[in-house]
Amino acid sequence: MPQEPLKNGREAPALRVLVAEDNPLNREVLRGFLIRQGCLVSLAEHGAEAVEMARSQAFDLILMDIQMPVMDGIEAMTRIRLAQEDLPPERRPPIVALTAYGVGQEVSRIKQSGFDLVLTKPLDFSELFEMLKGVAPIQTLATARLDASGTPIHVLLRGRFLDDTPPRLLQAREMLARKDLDSLQALAHYLVNSALAVKEKDMEIRSRVLEAACIGKNPVGIQEALEQLANAIQAVSIRFEADSTADSQAD
Repeated sequence: MPQEPLKNGREAPALRVLVAEDNPLNREVLRGFLIRQGCLVSLAEHGAEAVEMARSQAFDLILMDIQMPVMDGIEAMTRIRLAQEDLPPERRPPIVALTAYGVGQEVSRIKQSGFDLVLTKPLDFSELFEMLKGVAPIQTLATARLDASGTPIHVLLRGRFLDDTPPRLLQAREMLARKDLDSLQALAHYLVNSALAVKEKDMEIRSRVLEAACIGKNPVGIQEALEQLANAIQAVSIRFEADSTADSQAD
């Protein structure tokens, strides 16, 4: 819903943005960037939560991850559209899909499902800013460097990664032991998103290999891919822990 600058010189009301994203690292990246642009940000961890929030609150923009637990992004978008079909067009917020699948055919499928726009991960913040400008006037483009508290985003992401990612390996091994390949595939995709958030290419590649192996239901390939992913995650964790120690000593 476009907002016009107030004629008395005051700034236009802050853009109200709902971010639906199950991965805490990606939530942190998006939250930090949007706050820097003066947006009011609400967070949902899955599609069902986003649907309920969209029913109870007014938003100017909704950013929706595609693959989430409980309810995926396409179903959530569809339900939000249905709940708002009696509203005039200017009161219906744009719903933008966020996906780690960069393949053209997949992006086309997502766009055809009813989203206003599809953005692929890792997000291009210049592209995201240009999209925001179409919704509300924003004066300056700022990269996502600081949280609202003043904490550098890379420090927050490092802490989120260390808290969230290593325990996922235990979950992955438990899923493999009980041959729950669907859950393991979903977890592999989750780890793709984590890797993209912290810009760790090797971890991203290993996560995608595991995801593909699960889709192919290749037990030997899955075991090998999981061990390679575990090595990649361990390498990132060791480096992040060393960086955290160095930062604390510098303080």
